[in-house]
Amino acid sequence: MIFGGPADLLRHHIEVRGLGVLNIKDLFGVTSVNERKRIDVVVRLAEWSDKDEYDRLGVGDQVHTILGQTIRMLTVPVRPGRDMGSILEIAARNELLRRAGKDSARSFIERVEATLQNRARPVEPESMAGPVDDLISPHKQPTPMPEKHRLPTTTWVSTGQEKSSPTESSAWIPAVRPKREEE
Repeated sequence: MIFGGPADLLRHHIEVRGLGVLNIKDLFGVTSVNERKRIDVVVRLAEWSDKDEYDRLGVGDQVHTILGQTIRMLTVPVRPGRDMGSILEIAARNELLRRAGKDSARSFIERVEATLQNRARPVEPESMAGPVDDLISPHKQPTPMPEKHRLPTTTWVSTGQEKSSPTESSAWIPAVRPKREEE
């Protein structure tokens, strides 16, 4: 295993352009820093280029060698507007899941392949029922759900008191359920 740690002079500090050099331990407390940490993944930040190809599924296995030890390497394209902090946190969490045996990219590919194999197989119409039939034949009308399994529908209306602009999403307009006769 490879462990990394800061140089003594830089310990607990980070430079944020526009803010200067900050002491993370003083800002966020002792639990926000480590004296050393095992290196599980190397992330190479690359300037975005339309000419380059990037791994879109997450199954490409690149490695970086440190002191003779190979460590998984990810190449993440950087461009304006991307929240790199969140992307890198997701990369780290995904690596922890991979080490625990849950490879989301490979599971997704297996799921897609299984779906494609099921669609390629000839299917007998009488063996089909409801929503599965819609996947195979999108032009056929879906089988309606029996009345006893349906949930009661609720109608929502606007209160008329909201102030919205033409650019505001209707999802932000408050709504209320009209009172029933028995209420």
